[in-house]
Order: sequence, then C-alpha cells, then structure tokens
Amino acid sequence: MKIIIRADSSFNIGSGHIMRCLTLATELNKRGHNVEFICRDLPGNLIQYIDHAGFNVYTLPNNNTQNKTKTVYESLSHNWEEDAILTSEILKDLNAQIVILDHYAFDEKWENEIYQYVHQILVIDDLENRKHQCDFLLDQNFYFTKKNRYVDLVNQKTTKLFGPSFALLRDEFLLNRKKIEEKSIKNILVYFGASDVTQETKKVLKALNNLSSSYELIIDVLVGISNREYEELVKEFSAYKHITFYTQTNDFSSFMKKADLCIGAGGSTTWERCCIGLPSIVIPVAENQIIPMEELNKANAIILMEATHDFKRYEEKIKSVLDMPVRELQKIRKAGFDIFDGLGVNRVVDILEGRGIGNGYSKTL
Repeated sequence: MKIIIRADSSFNIGSGHIMRCLTLATELNKRGHNVEFICRDLPGNLIQYIDHAGFNVYTLPNNNTQNKTKTVYESLSHNWEEDAILTSEILKDLNAQIVILDHYAFDEKWENEIYQYVHQILVIDDLENRKHQCDFLLDQNFYFTKKNRYVDLVNQKTTKLFGPSFALLRDEFLLNRKKIEEKSIKNILVYFGASDVTQETKKVLKALNNLSSSYELIIDVLVGISNREYEELVKEFSAYKHITFYTQTNDFSSFMKKADLCIGAGGSTTWERCCIGLPSIVIPVAENQIIPMEELNKANAIILMEATHDFKRYEEKIKSVLDMPVRELQKIRKAGFDIFDGLGVNRVVDILEGRGIGNGYSKTL
C-alpha cells in the first residue's frame, strides 16, 4: 500500500507526533508498504531526521503561519484550508490508499477535503476536543474509563483503537522487555523530549546535584536534538563527574535498561519506560499530558509531579523517591510493565492491513 503521514514538529510542538509516526512508518515499511511524510517547514522541525530515517518528506512552506498572539496549533488550525489544498496537491498524483493524520490543528473539515484523494484515513489523537471524519481513530493513552471517549465526535463506522494495547512503541522496547528486577536507585536517566521548552532538564539537574553526594548518584542526561539550551546545560553541569550528557538517540532502550529511575515529561516516552519496567517521575510539560499522566498515576504506574519553577520542590520529590522502600518501587515497575506490552504497533498495522479486528483484537483492548 501507498501510505502518507501528515504530521509536524517544531520548537513549540515538540517531537512526539513525528517519533510515534516514525515507529508506525518503520513497521509498515518492514511489511512492504511504501510510506512517505508531509510536513510543514516550521522552526525546529525534524524533517531532516525523518529523511535520515529513510523516508521521503514532502515539505509544505512555513509561510509565517504563526501569529504572535496565537500558538502554532491555533495558527495552523486557522489556516486549515490552505494546508488541505497544499496536501491535496501532493496527494492527487500519489494514489495513496491511507493517509495517517497526527496533528492537533486539524479536524473533520481538513479530513473531508482529503478524502477525495485517498481511500481511508487514520487519525491519531488524544485531545477529545473536536470532530473527526475518519475510518480509524487511535488514542493510545491509558484511561480507567474509555468507552465513552469521542462519543458524538466520530461516526458510528469509525473503528476506535483505544488504550495502551495500541501504543506505538519501537521494537527495541519489546526486545528489551525482561523480567523486572527488584533494586534500589543509583543510576538516574533525565530526558524531557526533543526541545524541552520549559527547561525542566536544568531544574532537575540542580535538584539532583544537591542530592548526589548523599546518595552517590550516577546521572545520564539525554538532550533532545531541538533543545536550544544544550550548550548552556553542558557548560553549567558537565564539570560534575557524576553527570554525563548525550544527544538524542534512537537507542533509548539501552539508556533505560541501565537506569534505575527516569525523570522526564509525559507522552510516549512514558509508555516506553513502563514497557521496559523503568519507574519514573513524570512532570507533564503540556496541557494534553496532564490527564493521561494522572490516570497512570492512579494506576500506580508512574510517580507524578506538577511542573514548577522552584527546583527545591523537585529536590524534595526526588529525595522522597530515593528513600522509597524497594518493594514500593517494584510495585510501580510491575504496574507499568503490565499495562504496556510493546505489541501495539503490530496490532495497528494488522488492522490497517485488514487482519486485526475479528482476529483476536477488539476495538478497545
């Protein structure tokens, strides 16, 4: 099949949409499907990263779409018709079977314009705040109650793929899933996504630095490829022998496997940590991360903390986790490990190939 993915990234949007779409694209490509991307040339985009991953990218112009008084999503949403026209111009000569849309700026208006050039549309969304006209709707987040999600926002024929059983995790996390070990915390991994706009990395490192002598911590810091504070972080903290900096890598699982605790943002990296059995302190850095992380916290799969400008509060929270009994940490490891099994991308591709529903999968696993 010919499959087109429409997704964006920027300093403000972050990398999450692109990274999970790359996971899906990689599995589709393995099965012989031809996958290409359509992305807008926004500041801090990952277009070159997608190209290096082996996928062709059709680039839409920036056109100064962001108004100073609006967010990137608000600006793109306001200009949805222009985006639909430009996307349609690309699609009309491609004979694509499926378009995958992973974008908070667009809704049924954009999708209806695209349908004349494609057979099916898969929408990846988790906001539950606008209508969609699509064949498949994928919401990978964990919710205790998910049956009523998107009621009246999609039509009755839409196949709803809800929950962690459809989480788009790379093969490396499935391959590194092993029996979780009961152990205390010594090695800590810090990662706040590609851009870390709110500079959580710096605040967390200040807190960890104050604790490191008492707890003899070893700290690995992954700095995202769009993080504009990288040089400042290295200048301030690289002199400390217990802190090592690394640039963003595809081999996240090796860092997670080494770590005893991770401190990071919400989103898809949270699912990765759970899948591999790594307990984490999660600090949501975007509004759409808050409710899903609250749900995982209720399930005892993560340790939730609210973002703050006061690094001393981070220090207090981290200390409480470092002092936590090993058995309590083990419960957190097991809860996340049981929720995310790492097979989600295979299930989604099976369904896109027409082999999923009715062959052992339900719509809301």
